[in-house]
Amino acid sequence: MVLNDLPTEIFINILTRLPVKTLIQFTAICKSWCSIINDPHFITTHLKRFTLNRDCQLVHLPSVSSGERSCSVLSVNSFDQLADYKIPFNPEFDTFRIAGSVNGLLCLTDYRFQYYGKNLYLWNPSVHKFRIVRDSCFARKPDTFVVLGFGFDSRTNDYKVVRVFYDFNLYFSGGKVPDVEVYSINTGVWRKIGGGWIDFPDEQSLNVFVNGAVHGRCSKRRPERIMSFHFQEERFGEIMLPERELDGERSNFKDSIGAFKEALGEMKGSLALFRWYAQSRNCQVWVMEEYGAAESWCKLFTIVVKDRIFQPICFTKDGEVVIQETEDGRRLALCDVKSQELNSVRLDNRYAGAHLVHFRDAFDIKRGLVHMEYGLFRGVRADRMVLSLRNLGRNFKEDVGRESDKVSCSLLKGIPFKVDLTRHLGVSN
Repeated sequence: MVLNDLPTEIFINILTRLPVKTLIQFTAICKSWCSIINDPHFITTHLKRFTLNRDCQLVHLPSVSSGERSCSVLSVNSFDQLADYKIPFNPEFDTFRIAGSVNGLLCLTDYRFQYYGKNLYLWNPSVHKFRIVRDSCFARKPDTFVVLGFGFDSRTNDYKVVRVFYDFNLYFSGGKVPDVEVYSINTGVWRKIGGGWIDFPDEQSLNVFVNGAVHGRCSKRRPERIMSFHFQEERFGEIMLPERELDGERSNFKDSIGAFKEALGEMKGSLALFRWYAQSRNCQVWVMEEYGAAESWCKLFTIVVKDRIFQPICFTKDGEVVIQETEDGRRLALCDVKSQELNSVRLDNRYAGAHLVHFRDAFDIKRGLVHMEYGLFRGVRADRMVLSLRNLGRNFKEDVGRESDKVSCSLLKGIPFKVDLTRHLGVSN
């Protein structure tokens, strides 16, 4: 049986279970394969079936002092490096900051306060495509605080950026509501929207994407709350935080060296809240069981830790917590919530001053993103590609993981890939 004898639905079923790197290689085999893999319906199916059933990863963005122009992808289970991607663009102001990550796309911006959010870099490192977004609907003034949010509108299959401009001189005196604009990858333009009176968030990025919205903490207003922006309706909202247990400490909010710290996250599609108390060294994990319902906050467990936690980053698929223990990003830990064991790993010096966020690679290609070839298939010999395809069947189950379909696995192992790659790739043996 040759590959072309397979029913189309079975062939597509197999493809939706393959890693992103393999799909990229397959787009170079022939036009029909490339057409299937680039189809929007296939991309959506692959995202749901393959990507969301795997553990997230960590993206390490080096500090400007390192002189590096690449980002690394780390395993959340071992913190080993899985991939290293050269950054195909240069920041205008020394260094980058990751403002958000959704479905394999990263939203980066220049990391300098007065220019934060001025230039945006939308990048899918897995498929080597990016777009640089400049311009704005508003003239930027001095003493402006900019907040960014990056997310996905599933109704229009569109990635969007929300950008909020707070005028320090007028906002805190109640004289002016913030200016708000939304950028769409599909249209490639910014649009003004009416935001009304918007809370002032603690961070410059609303970087927790859950239920079609991005979220950020607002601790300067009582009672404490979460600020959200919903990309389908293009509206702001707010969610009340659960009442804080004072744990014998003063009721105040301080930075990482203080008595109390909070951070938002995502756990299996639900909004999560980390709370760390310095005096008792307890880290509580809360989850909102019904999105938007403040009464549905539920404390799942409490972790007792010996050392200070700088920042919880994400959960693994098995429910372990990935923790950044030091501000410079060089010490990470994986916490088993059942045994309360904290396994720490010290990274090498190249991670000093790094910015770490959780990340899921995905084969999502949006029109208008610039394609960077990087010479991936130039000079590739046909016999090497044939060998790669034959080995794929042997390694299929390991690559796809525990969720691999056994029937598809057996089919792929038994297929002799009789494809004339010389004709399709334009190279010779």
